[in-house]
Amino acid sequence: MLSVNEHKKIKWQLDNIPESIKGKPRQNLRTTLKKKLHEHELISRFAPFEPYLYQQFFINRNTNAQTLHNIIEAVKNATSFTLDTESVCVYKKPNKPALIQLQIIQENLFSYIILIEVCHLPHPDEHTFKLIQRLFEYLFESSKNIYIWGSINELEKFSKFNLFSLDQIYLSNNINLQNRFKNYWHEHHPHQSTLLSTNNDISCICEQCLDIQLNNPWSLQDAVAYQLHKWLDKRYTCSTFDIGLDSTLFHRNSNELEHRNVMINYAVNDCLSMHQLLIDMQIIDNEQQAIELFQQPELITSIDHDSSFQIVAATSSTNIPSLQQYTRAPYDNILFDDDQEQRTSPQQRTILLNERQRELSNERQRKLSNERQWELSNTTTTLEQISDDDNELEQISDDENIPQTPQINLSHTIHSSNNPTNLAPLTIDEKRKIHNRSCTLKQRKKLYRHEFIRRGIDNRFSISQIKQILRAHKINFLAINKATSSTTNRTSLYIGIENRTLLSQAEHATRHLFTTAHYNEFRYQQRELHSNNYRHHHRSHK
Repeated sequence: MLSVNEHKKIKWQLDNIPESIKGKPRQNLRTTLKKKLHEHELISRFAPFEPYLYQQFFINRNTNAQTLHNIIEAVKNATSFTLDTESVCVYKKPNKPALIQLQIIQENLFSYIILIEVCHLPHPDEHTFKLIQRLFEYLFESSKNIYIWGSINELEKFSKFNLFSLDQIYLSNNINLQNRFKNYWHEHHPHQSTLLSTNNDISCICEQCLDIQLNNPWSLQDAVAYQLHKWLDKRYTCSTFDIGLDSTLFHRNSNELEHRNVMINYAVNDCLSMHQLLIDMQIIDNEQQAIELFQQPELITSIDHDSSFQIVAATSSTNIPSLQQYTRAPYDNILFDDDQEQRTSPQQRTILLNERQRELSNERQRKLSNERQWELSNTTTTLEQISDDDNELEQISDDENIPQTPQINLSHTIHSSNNPTNLAPLTIDEKRKIHNRSCTLKQRKKLYRHEFIRRGIDNRFSISQIKQILRAHKINFLAINKATSSTTNRTSLYIGIENRTLLSQAEHATRHLFTTAHYNEFRYQQRELHSNNYRHHHRSHK
């Protein structure tokens, strides 16, 4: 984020470009300065983008065959993907292709992120190279939906690495999400002179009013900002993505590793943000996945015979589209084979429960058992129900307070027996608690089906005050959810709306509300009102 002086300096430079700079250099300088100001504006307005749960793998010359086999299986079994590429700028030459990012979208908002480092591939004669080619063969099948922010043509320059052919690219079922988003925005946000609100200063957010020309495409950053209300960091677009991001390729010091982690986050977030747009635009039907995530929290496991066993828990969120958590696992952690017996210890069974461990007679018992294990592992967010004088249910949770994923050492926890120990039956009290939790989650899903989020609000606003303010602005809400992160100490406000068509209106009506400045103004008005009432009461009794 720019300092005040830096911001003023860039604005001055933009308004005072020397006359000696002409033509394309002048245009490039003007574009660069505008981008810096735009980035500053987005940082100031929106919270940083946070992805859903994912697991990350690298593909390069160090990737073993077993890892590739498991990635291939994941590609074969999936139907939806996002894809992006990164290149390195070369002075007065075409950009050098460096990285392919592939997201394999799974159920329950989980996904695999594959980073293919084309500058560090194995030799074409090696078996692993053939496996990478096979991966792309399955990916480019007509039954696979590949979402790209732009044209599939950006893959053309990668064909020289012989991982796939041009014919495979053009015969694939690729979908330009950039074009689809432009049509989506045009349909959902037509031009309006004013919006119905007590505030008449609410601005229109059609393309023209956002200064996006009719024939110009949307940037991914702008789409994430205006649709998801998040800031997608694009400051590392011109990074050197060919230097080897995987820490196993070369020995690195701490500074080099930190620099690479920044580039990795930048690269994966392009795909992960497209995933959230697909869900928010309802291109991917996520309702059934949301139900599954509420009822059956899923544990994603990975194992490597030479390293530790890492369990990644998909925490039940109070609102599925706001589930914001992620993990990164080493590339050499591979998924279980379908035909490989999964062996677990008693410690693992306290957080991992599947059908092989407990074959219950009906679906309800399985749900109860899953919920119980989730509670025992302390990975479920605590939900608190409150109500005010109007008997409206409000539930407060800490969505952003993601529990740490346990890491279990194989040498101490993997047992040789394949027969898991039977778990104790549920008690009546446990069943009652699980039933109450299930009912609460179902009710929350209904109340927050259409919601918008205000991040970074002043935590001093009480629920009653928030509701009072929303009613004053004639915003018909179903439920309020206020969450404070213990990590960042930032408070987010989740507002459930009954009618989806009123979301945009409600978002604009509240865009300046619940800030620190608003709280100070609100308290001042309250004190003035109390003082006036006191003086009126005092005079009436004289």
